[in-house]
Amino acid sequence: MNCYMYLEWYYNFALCTPIIPLALLIFFNNSSPKQSHKILILLFSTDLITNVLTAYFEAKYGNVYPITNLSLVIQAFLILQFIKGLERSNKTIVNMSIIFILLLFFCESILRSNFWADNKFTLISCHVIIILIGWIAIYQSYKNTTELEFRFLAINILYNTVFFIEILFMDKIHFSKELFLYTFPFTVNLYIGANLFYAFTIWSLRKNLD
Repeated sequence: MNCYMYLEWYYNFALCTPIIPLALLIFFNNSSPKQSHKILILLFSTDLITNVLTAYFEAKYGNVYPITNLSLVIQAFLILQFIKGLERSNKTIVNMSIIFILLLFFCESILRSNFWADNKFTLISCHVIIILIGWIAIYQSYKNTTELEFRFLAINILYNTVFFIEILFMDKIHFSKELFLYTFPFTVNLYIGANLFYAFTIWSLRKNLD
């Protein structure tokens, strides 16, 4: 019981961590922020709002999928918009990917999940698209983008890659108490670590944000 209480408190703490890079990004953008900075502010804001609403829906309805399904698509859209803004990104491919994700989301939500079940096809598709386009963008843009943009993209794609691997084994994890006790802290630490790396990146490059 004590172990589960500790994990719950640690999880609740993790849900608050997006506020750290969000606050730093807003604070150090004293002048008009670049388009990429605006997208990052929206991305962290969406993540934080999602965490708050997820906790509310879990307590109120015992179902978080209406929030997580919608948030997944919004965050995927913002990440792809961020990639689209890079100098050497293939904007046609990015636009086609956005349209595909939106169509898949609406079709799966209406025909399969009714918004109250897991949109697993949209989930997998979003991660696959972001990972593939993201790694290509990292390779093509590392010499033609700002250090802040490159670091943010690298952290995000690495996080999505590791998280996607865990998604592939999610069914086995849910049915194994031992696996859950190992993977849950790993997932929470991964999420906290990503947000702290974002925050460290903003802090270390704060003089270049204007």
